[in-house]
Amino acid sequence: IEKADLLGYSMGGVISCHLLAYHRERFGSVALTGPVVRFILGPTDESGASAMADAMLADDISQVSDPTVRPFRALADAIPDSDRQALAACAQRLEHSQPIPPSDFAGVDIPVIIINGENDDVAGNPDQLVAAIPGARKVIIPGAAHLVVFDPRCREPGLSCLEEE
Repeated sequence: IEKADLLGYSMGGVISCHLLAYHRERFGSVALTGPVVRFILGPTDESGASAMADAMLADDISQVSDPTVRPFRALADAIPDSDRQALAACAQRLEHSQPIPPSDFAGVDIPVIIINGENDDVAGNPDQLVAAIPGARKVIIPGAAHLVVFDPRCREPGLSCLEEE
């Protein structure tokens, strides 16, 4: 596959931004849903990444007391064959990653859409990311929180990005 369309949600949105900044030629379009801006542009929140890793590595959800990461552990538990160790490894890597300088997005010339929930208290302000990525569009889903990717209203804006290619 020479080119693909890329969808990244939450931590996957962070990884997708690294791919967009440094390997944009591999993609026709990029849709970011609830990307955690502080892990992309900084300042990084090491305690948040560490809490996520710990939550994924806990033997049981009852051991996860952090209310910010508990829903993610519950989601991982609800998905059949979810690889919690891989999710923990991604979080641990984020703990030590450097922010992407906005200048590294300067050459982006493909459609990019950033979809956030209006009540998302995890992702952060998408305006910073929109400003950093040339031509990026932002869509806010009213009343939605960080799990916006599961909101049916997220589908149309994400698909519209594909049509822009």
